[in-house]
Order: sequence, then C-alpha cells, then structure tokens
Amino acid sequence: QEQHILIIHSGGDSRRLPSYATCGKLFTPLPIESDSAIPTTLFDIQLQNFLQLRSKNSSGQIVVTSGDVFLDFDLIEVDCFANGLSILGYPIEAEAASHHGVLLTSDDGSVRQFYQKPSVAKQHRIGAIDPEGRSILDVGVLNFDAKSAVNLLSAINIISNAEEFQWSGPVGEAIDSHGLDLYREFCCALGKEVTSKTFIKEVHSCGSKWGEDLLACFFDEIHSINFQVEILSECCFLHFGTSRELLKSGKKIQSELVACPGPDRILFINNDIQENGLIEGENSWVEASLISAPLNLEGENLVVGVDVSEPLSLPSGACLDVIPGHNRDETPVYFVRCFGIDDFCTGFENKYTGLFCGFPFGEWLETVGARPADVWNHLSTENDRTIWNARLFPAVMEPTDYRDWLWMYHPADSLKQSRRRWLDCDRYSIAEIATLVDHNEFQNRRLRIHTLKLSNSFQRLFQNQSSFSAADLSFAFSVSLAPTELLTRLLDEICVEVDESNKTMGMANFFLARILHTLATSIDKFADNPSALISSIFPQIEQRLSSTVQKRLKSLGISAIENTEINRLTDRLRSAAFASIRQTIMDGEKSTNSPPVCKLRSDEIVWARAPCRLDLAGGWTDTPPYSLENGGSVTNAAINLNGQIPIHTFVRPITEPLFRIHSIDQGQYLEISNFDELLTQESFTSEFNLVKLALVQTGFFPKQVDRNSNYSLRKLIEGFGGGLEITTLATVPQGSGLGTSSILGAVVLAAIYRVMGQALTQKELFYATLRLEQALTSGGGWQDQVGGIVGGTKLIFAEPGPIPDIQSSPVPCDLIDSQLNNKQTLLYYTGVNRPAKNILQKVVGRYLDRDRIALSTLEQLHQLSGQIAQALTEKEMNRFGKMIGEAWRLNKRLDKFSSNEETEQIMSLIDPYILGAKLLGAGGGGFLFMVCRSPDHARQVYQLLYENPPNGHARFYDFETNHEGITVSVC
Repeated sequence: QEQHILIIHSGGDSRRLPSYATCGKLFTPLPIESDSAIPTTLFDIQLQNFLQLRSKNSSGQIVVTSGDVFLDFDLIEVDCFANGLSILGYPIEAEAASHHGVLLTSDDGSVRQFYQKPSVAKQHRIGAIDPEGRSILDVGVLNFDAKSAVNLLSAINIISNAEEFQWSGPVGEAIDSHGLDLYREFCCALGKEVTSKTFIKEVHSCGSKWGEDLLACFFDEIHSINFQVEILSECCFLHFGTSRELLKSGKKIQSELVACPGPDRILFINNDIQENGLIEGENSWVEASLISAPLNLEGENLVVGVDVSEPLSLPSGACLDVIPGHNRDETPVYFVRCFGIDDFCTGFENKYTGLFCGFPFGEWLETVGARPADVWNHLSTENDRTIWNARLFPAVMEPTDYRDWLWMYHPADSLKQSRRRWLDCDRYSIAEIATLVDHNEFQNRRLRIHTLKLSNSFQRLFQNQSSFSAADLSFAFSVSLAPTELLTRLLDEICVEVDESNKTMGMANFFLARILHTLATSIDKFADNPSALISSIFPQIEQRLSSTVQKRLKSLGISAIENTEINRLTDRLRSAAFASIRQTIMDGEKSTNSPPVCKLRSDEIVWARAPCRLDLAGGWTDTPPYSLENGGSVTNAAINLNGQIPIHTFVRPITEPLFRIHSIDQGQYLEISNFDELLTQESFTSEFNLVKLALVQTGFFPKQVDRNSNYSLRKLIEGFGGGLEITTLATVPQGSGLGTSSILGAVVLAAIYRVMGQALTQKELFYATLRLEQALTSGGGWQDQVGGIVGGTKLIFAEPGPIPDIQSSPVPCDLIDSQLNNKQTLLYYTGVNRPAKNILQKVVGRYLDRDRIALSTLEQLHQLSGQIAQALTEKEMNRFGKMIGEAWRLNKRLDKFSSNEETEQIMSLIDPYILGAKLLGAGGGGFLFMVCRSPDHARQVYQLLYENPPNGHARFYDFETNHEGITVSVC
C-alpha cells in the first residue's frame, strides 16, 4: 500500500517576531535564488525530508511541523514513528531550550511530561537537565497516527456540515476566543506522569486563557494518547522566532545552502533595486522592498515592504516594516511599524520590563509625553496592559508616509509637533494589526517584485537544468503589474536565442525550444480566458518590438502580431519548439559533398535484418530533450518473435534511373524518379517516408544542390551507377511498442550504406538512426535502435549532450526469456495499435514545460533501469516482476493516455496471477509484457486471455532472446 501522509506546516508563535507576526511567517521566505515564480520558503527546502518520515501504522499519518524552524537531521535515525503521537527531540543547552518545549523522557522512549518554555531554574527543579547541562528540546515535529488524530478531533468536538468541518460546543467557543496551542493545551496534557491538576497549572503559567473546568474535560479526552519521543543524536535547529534569530538563522542558511544574490553582507529577499537604487550596510535583512534611492543600514536592521524612493538611513538595530491592511472603519491603510531588533514582544512583558525601539518601554512613553491611557485606553484590566496590546503603530494612507515616523527610533531628538501628531493619530497595537492586516496583498507584493526579478533573468531561467516552468510563467503573467513588458522581454529573448542558435547550433536550439513551448503552455493557462492575453496584451506589443524582432518571429512562423487566434498561435509556438529540438539533433550531422557511388555487383543483394526490442525500464530517459540535459539509462532486450527475426530490408541495384520501394507487410509499392517525389511525404505508409528520408540522409539529396538547377535525381542516380530496389518487411503489427519503426530505420540505413561500401560502427548507426527519427518528426530517442542493433539483454546509458555517446553492458536474460524461465513471462498483442508520436509529443511537451510531476517521474524512471538490471543480474524474479509493475505505474503517471479502457480490463483480469506487467514502448496499445507469479499462473493467464480476447486481433506471441543484433550480409 502507498503511505498516506498529510504535512501541516504550522505558524509557530506569531507574537515572537513583530515583522512576521502579520506578514505571512507561516511560509518564511529565504535569501535563496529561485527559478520558481513563487519565492523559496522554509517549507520548500524541508518538504522532501518531511515526506520521508514514515509511520509504523499503515492507516496513514499526519505530520505537523513548525513554520518558524529549519531542521536538518539524519532520516535514518527516524526509521518509523511509533503508534500514537510521536515527537522529535534533541539534546540542547538548557538556556536555548527554555524558549521552546522541553521533554522529560523514560528509557523506553515514552514521554513522562512536556513543558512549554520552562525557565532554566524550572528545568533544574523538574530534573530535565542532564550532567552535560542539556535538556531534550522539542524541535517542532509531531507525528499523529490515525487513531490519535481522530482522538484529538473528537476532543475538540469536530462536526461537519455540507461545506466544511467546524469545532463546536464549549471547546469550540474556547478555541474561537483564546485559540488552541498544539504545544501548550495539547502536548502538555500528555505523558505518563501528568495529572489533571499539574496540567492545568502548567498551561495557565504559560498564558492559556482556558477555564479550569474546560481544561480538565479536555485532559480527560486526550490524556490516554500514547506519547513517544525519538531523540536525535545530531540536528541542525534554526529558529526564526525573534527578529535577531531571523538574522542569525537566515545567515546560517544563506552560507550553507545558496549564496545570496544581493549585496554582500545583506540578506536580500524578493527586492527590486531600480535605477539609482543602492544598499549599503551589513548584517541586515531586506525583503519585499522597491529600492530606487540609496538605503543605508548601520547593522542589525530589518526592512520589510518599504518603498525607498528617497535616500533612507536607519540606525543600528532599527527595524521597519510597512504592511497593508484596513483600519477599524474598513478603510485600506498601511501600518507603519518602527521597532528595535531586541524588542521582546511575547505579550507577557509589561510596560516596565519590555523594550520598544531599543528603549525601556516606560522610558520611551515618558519621553514622548504619553500616559498609559494614551496606549491602553481600550483595555479594561491592568493585566492586559502589555506591549502586545499597546497602540503604538500609526496607520497611514500612502506607503511612503512611513518617513513621518522615523523619529520614533530617537524620541528624545524628535520635534514636539511630531510627538503631538503621534499622540493624536490613528494608532494600532500588534494584536490589532494581526487581525486587520491584508495577508493576500502583502503576499501579492512579494510575488510582483519577485516577478520583476524573473523578467530580467529569462536567459538564466531557460538554461540547462533550470526548473522554471510553464506554470511559473503563467503565474507570473497573472500577478505581474506589467504583463505586456513581461511578454515583450520574453519575445526579445526568443530572438536572442534564434541568433545564438544560428551561430552556435547544438544546445542553443534546445533552449529556444524550451522558451517556445513554455510560452505556448503559459498562454493556454493564462487566467480563465487565455484569449485575454491576445486581445489585451499582444496589440500593445506591436509598437514595442523592433522590425528586426518581428522579422525573426515571422521566420519561426509565430508572429504574435498576425496571429489573433489563441489556438493558432500556441500551435505554431509548439511546432516551432519541436522543430528546434529536431534541429538540435540534426546539427551534429556530418555533411558530405561527395555524391554516393554503388559498390555492389549488378547481381548482388544486400540483406539486413534485426530483432525487435523489449523495453523493461528507463524508456523516455533516452528521448530528447530529457537525454540532452540528463543523459539516459534504459534496460531492454533484443528478441525474436515466433522463432523468427522480425525486421528485414533487401536492397538490390537496378538499371533504371529510379528508386523502387516495396513494403511487403503493407502491400504497397512506389517508384521515385525526381527530387520532388523523393521529398514528398506519403500519408498512407510511414515505411515509404522512412525509406525516402533514409535515401536523403545517405546522400541522394545533397545539401549543396539547387533544386531549380539542371541537376536532377536522374543524373545523381546515373552517377551512382543505377537505381535501387528497396524491399522492407516487418512481421510485427504497426504501433506494436516493440521499437519497430526505429529498428527498421536502422536496418534500412545499414543496408543502403553497405550498398555504398560503408560499414557503419554501432555508434555511428545509433546516431544516424536518431537523426532519421527526428527527420520523420516522430521525435524518438535512442533506446529502440540500440535494442535491435545490439543483441541480448543490456543496460544502456549515455551522458548528456546533443550527440549521445551510448554505452551498453550485458545483463543476464534468464528471467526474461520465456524459453529459459519455463514460460513464466508472456508476450501478448492487445490488438490495439497507437503510434508513439501522439504520446511522445505530450511527454516531451511536459518536459519542456518543466512540469513538476513529469520531472519527478523521469528521474524515477532513470533510476529504475539500473535497479531492474540489478534484479536481473541477481536473478530475483519477484523483485524483477514488481519493478516491471512499477515501470508501468510510472509510465501512466507520465502520460495517462499510455493506458486505456481495454488495457485496464486486461490488467484487472490478470492481476491475481502476475507480479507485474506493462505495455511496451510509449503505451496506448501494442504488446503487453507480463511477469507471472509462477509458471502455473502463466498457464492460467494464457488460458484466460486465449478464451477471452479483448478483440479479434489480440493474440500471444512466442519470443526468445536474440543475441546477434543487426546482421548485414551481401548475397
């Protein structure tokens, strides 16, 4: 069964960090350069590790992590969570632990008690500190099994209506009024030594507002949950709780993960430095700001959401954020928050112990002439008079009005009228701002600024290994304030790549293909109505593009100005993209100016033949463009069908000055006597097209020849020594999935070259066939021809690059060959055929678009080929069969149309009898390869499908390993 995991990334203590209490700290952005339209957050860089935290309970799990913590630890230490509730702990100095949860544990891994932020003195008193001065820190990761999760939901009286789940009753009222802290009201209630009385006392000392009776009832509901701890021996624990921790932890991540792209010594996150903009300073955090004038930071500064349109200097330790929201009358405003790096706003310090703007709060109030009533007149009790509830921060109508309040960092030097204005203005507390802030607008600001940065980096974003996707580009269009400018820059970049591809060829064409296809898909995804992009944006572009740019776009057949229909434009973009990929492969072709010459005697015939290919795993990783960037790895086998080699070509010289082509299996015949006939593609059989393009590739249409000159195909053939009769035979149904087209191409090429006295090496034939496939526009990879050219079962691999250097290693065939495994493997023709081209273009398109699921699936397929080769080497039939099933699952994940209703019906019918099965090739029909649980099960499958065929064409084929590969002889 698949493991079902729900990851919940919680927000942490929102009152510990003023600049993120209302700015979306839940997904804290990081100073890391990103190729995504969405900035990188703490959650992003930890998600894959969280997903690998497994539970012993197969019914599913919920992992809750802290949104203000970065964790890095060895996953091997957490092999599987125990049943119940599990928590991760880590031994750390008692002083550091006092700001978080602390665990008292037993030798058996159970939790005795959980304490929320106990002082060092309290840790000594309860025996939490070991001889080395360390306590067990709660690192913020909780794992619920299904039973404990349901127990918690029951305790908070969850009910459901038609639209949503809601908590209810007295507990629901308490949650609505006071909140539910998972680490306080919940975790503190668990543990073997906790009693109702000690629980109530503990959570009240931590600030809980729940009544005693309600806490007692809540305790009775959840205390029985089994509470276990997994203690880590090593862990990197970075907290983003306070303003100072934000700086410290941000610098640590910056230094260890990715270098910051901004100015030296500044943590630079999603800002746009415009003309005349400049940042000077060190040890500071600057985020979501537009900087068009000098910004001077004296150190330990936080600057968030600020428009620097005039020179701005901040003293050491000064923090400034400008946050959009609405006032008490629902009018849009901006909250200006000036505070100090060490202001400690947990909500529990009173006016005499807390800091504000670096000064004791009481002293600051006296300096500005404020009375307690001026900041707490809305509160009824003295106990509520904390910095958290003090109305300190002005609300302004324009975001640049923050300059009127910068004197708050130096109250003693301020003007009397400035202090008077502060006393009279509309002010808000941190608690109020937390409810009035416009989170969406602030997040949109982050995204818009990030998009501005992306539009200046298109050349990088479409280069090798970049993950910038069509979804990213579409999202950038949707959030950008200037989509016209964004699209104009992208079209300019297309023209740059056109120029580059004309100069250097090779991979430059691939980068151009990435841009073209990504743009097409992003236009399709844009907004609810993609035509809006055409009607609202493209008319404005005509005036922006130079005539040179327009001319280059027209050369690609994608003039944005002339194409007012969205489908027409996106289809042309995609066609240009696939043409660019083909050109990437074709650029490696060695041109020859020597006309071909026949080296056969008039009575000789060249006979070339080859086996089919049975692909096991790794298919698609050999296909451009994936293989261009990542190389490829495939395991496949060469096979004969029904005791015969299935693919043949016969070539003999004839005296007539023409080419005569026969397709025995198609029952078709064609004569070619001029260049036009040679270049015209036939619709009724792909074999004719294949042979025609093979003739062109082998020199019967020289690149230097002007078709309008007197030089004709007749003259070329006469110089060759006469015409050729080419006969092809493929005893395999079309759309079989056995690589027939590519292997036939290799056989035809090998035969024609042999007529000219040339014997290509295996690698030369691999690449020649790859170019032929591209010329056919089928766009296949290299595994099919290698599967037929090289005999036996083999692991085939190649490094990245436009000209693949293909290597292969033999693998035992005992588990595959039905003649060697007592017919435990079966080969069944489903009677459904489908050309690979349709599927291939969809998969290639998803890769060009950097579709996240496609990228992940291709990476898994890349690894799976080696794993299957190892299973074959170790002769592990069970493992081999299950991996065949995994390959099929991945193929369907890559393209849902690789299967169909008929195939799924067959799979359902045979499922009890097989270890694994897959359609061969790209899928959609053709041959089905099955690995049965035993020879007896194989006989049962044979009988089932023999008696219940899905259609009149379906049938079994005998097969055996072909160890010779391609053979070319002269008769």
